[in-house]
Amino acid sequence: MFDTLQPILLGAAAVFDTVLLLTLLERRNWPFVRLPIVNMILGLWLWHVGLFILFLLTGLPGSWPWTMQGCCMLAMSAGLLLMPCGMIHGTWRVWQSELEVQDRPQRVYRFSYVPLLILFPLAPLYFTPGRGNFYAVTASLELPYFLFVGLVNLVAAGVFLSAAPGLKLPQARPFFRQMAFVLLALTALKGVLLLLRAAWPQGEQNWMFFLALSPLIPALLFAYFVIRYQFLQIILERTFVYGAILAGVLLLHQLVFQDVSAALPESYRLHLVFLEAVTLAALIFFYKPLRQRTAEALRYFLGVRVSVIRERLRQLARDLSARAGTRPAELFDWFVRDLKDALQVEYVASWLFNDAGEIDSRWGDTDYWPEERAVWLYGHMRSADLVTCSRRQAPERQVMRCFQETAAALAVIKATAKVAGLLVVGRGRHNRDLGEEETNAVLLLVEQLAITADNSILQAERREAERRALQNEKLSALGLLASSIAHEVKNPLSAIKTIATVLAEDLGPDSPHAQEVNVILGEVDRLACTTEQLLRSVRPPASSSGPTSIPEVLGGTLRLLRHLAGKQNIAIETNLADNLPLVQAGEQPLREIFLNLLTNSLEAAGAGGRVLIRCHCDNGFVVTEVNDNGPGIAEEVRSHLFEPFLTTKQNGTGLGLYVVGRHVGELGGSIRCESGPGRGTSFTVKLPYQKS
Repeated sequence: MFDTLQPILLGAAAVFDTVLLLTLLERRNWPFVRLPIVNMILGLWLWHVGLFILFLLTGLPGSWPWTMQGCCMLAMSAGLLLMPCGMIHGTWRVWQSELEVQDRPQRVYRFSYVPLLILFPLAPLYFTPGRGNFYAVTASLELPYFLFVGLVNLVAAGVFLSAAPGLKLPQARPFFRQMAFVLLALTALKGVLLLLRAAWPQGEQNWMFFLALSPLIPALLFAYFVIRYQFLQIILERTFVYGAILAGVLLLHQLVFQDVSAALPESYRLHLVFLEAVTLAALIFFYKPLRQRTAEALRYFLGVRVSVIRERLRQLARDLSARAGTRPAELFDWFVRDLKDALQVEYVASWLFNDAGEIDSRWGDTDYWPEERAVWLYGHMRSADLVTCSRRQAPERQVMRCFQETAAALAVIKATAKVAGLLVVGRGRHNRDLGEEETNAVLLLVEQLAITADNSILQAERREAERRALQNEKLSALGLLASSIAHEVKNPLSAIKTIATVLAEDLGPDSPHAQEVNVILGEVDRLACTTEQLLRSVRPPASSSGPTSIPEVLGGTLRLLRHLAGKQNIAIETNLADNLPLVQAGEQPLREIFLNLLTNSLEAAGAGGRVLIRCHCDNGFVVTEVNDNGPGIAEEVRSHLFEPFLTTKQNGTGLGLYVVGRHVGELGGSIRCESGPGRGTSFTVKLPYQKS
């Protein structure tokens, strides 16, 4: 049993050394790798690989195996000498400059390898002709070599322990402490094994085998720190690990199953091969990580351009970071289009939901998904606490059927403080599902998208708060101005109006100056009306009274405006639903709302234009729409319509729509404007009605 285990352990050690050496020699690790570490791992590799090949060559006939044995012994000798020389080099460097990267190599460190240059030419003297096996090689090593290695380990342990507290790299301190203890333990182990060799010579081969594997312990410690902490910023390539696993499987097959197969009758050998194949297939099918890695390898092998998709997804993440602060609508519209191109899938669709679970907005190829199905999937995933769902991992048959009918590969939901939505990704070319790497990339991108959208909304709210603060400052200034006007202008206007009225009575209607006096009275009334409008705009809101009928208020307002519309040949059409409920609002604020909206619509429609008024009930609100066929309102103006002092009229005050928006808000309603070049303007006012 032990004889069979020895080549397996040596082969595993050789594979491990190979992976570690290739990792250190990889180009991206060159700036961080230290030469002493490379030399020690190279020496370990030469020792274990040479010893493993020597095991395999033992007992083969002919002269060629003897030549190969000699080469293996030279490699083993070089490895045995290179390991302590590399340790001297590393200890010297730690003692002198810790782990700092040196701009130029120090020539003084070359003296660390003097023992290699002196002793390596003498290595053939220790070979035992005719006994090219492991026992012959290890038995030929002299005691001074072990004393030399022990002394090097003791000195290195002392230097590492003294230097560890002052190291700047956090992971270096525990590494050097543990390495010092490992070196001390190895030195003690070698001493014990040498004593056992002298006390029980019959087990010499077994003791020396453990001694041959002992240098693997520091290498394992180093590999642990590389994998766990990326020690010295060294990155272990995953492909090397896969190659090591494959090499280990092949080695196990060659050393174990091959011998078992040879011992069986010829008729049973095919059965053993079949059993191996079934075992390997079962591991792939039932062990999920292995199945995923196999699928990933097949995608590479079959030509799927994973590297191209990976680079596109990286670029998408960079572009998403650069779009911070973009409006959420533009952000989502751009994201679904670019994600579809990056993944090369059939479609990408996205929906945003409100707190009630209803769709607020949609982007992408939503034609693939009926809205009721999207609402159902979103609610189902939220209730099941699922962040992601794929066709192959659907939790229920109904979800799987939904994915199959819509050719979907992946669904992701994200619910944050400001954004709650669902994103569905279709399948790729040839009905291909997304791989694990692509799925993880989509999850990270959706997370980044939600954070970016949240930040954009927060920035928009901050800008809106700043705008409201500025608006409040304007209103404060307006209040002071209105008060001043009321104090300085209103009283003189009253006196002027009184005098003008007396003059009109004295002159009579037949006087040639009667028309001028009437003009004075009209201008005084206009100034008084403007002053009153300014006072109302800054006056605290009065408590709403009611109930009031909107059709009655609209009728009274239209009677005032039909004369103006008739002069300009503007058609006014009304479509008011019957039996509209009463709204809890005073008649005066309603009159101001509709008077301002209708006046603006008549002015926008112009001569020969048309104004349409519709009124109906909708979900607890009385909805009034005022439409005109005018030229429309520009986008930059439409976003600030209800702010004070904003006007596009030459003689406007900019207070009409501000008063409208203020009254609508005070009454618990909402107002929306839709407009565009060539399609007129529509104002929609929603006011809650009084429920019986």
